[in-house]
Amino acid sequence: LELNQEINRTANLFYTLGIRKGDKVALHLDNCPEFIFCWFGLAKIGAIMVPINARLLREESTWILQNSQACLLVTSAQFYPMYQQIQQEDASQLRHICLTDMALP
Repeated sequence: LELNQEINRTANLFYTLGIRKGDKVALHLDNCPEFIFCWFGLAKIGAIMVPINARLLREESTWILQNSQACLLVTSAQFYPMYQQIQQEDASQLRHICLTDMALP
């Protein structure tokens, strides 16, 4: 019951951010509960999850974002500076970067 509530809450958050059926959302997360919440939350609204291995470097991550056409990224604070730079260089179609942690490094 609690898992389903968290998944629904996450799905509603994505929907509020404008994610709809067929949209692609990249997840660059370590092994954490938020990965599951996002994965199943995206499935509930019909969006497509694009996994990015947490060990990949900037170049590989940029390539995945460009080729997947992901419009939103969910990541942790440790990866935020890299993705902020990618977004500023306009090297992807990212509209939003969402963090699972509240504090930036």
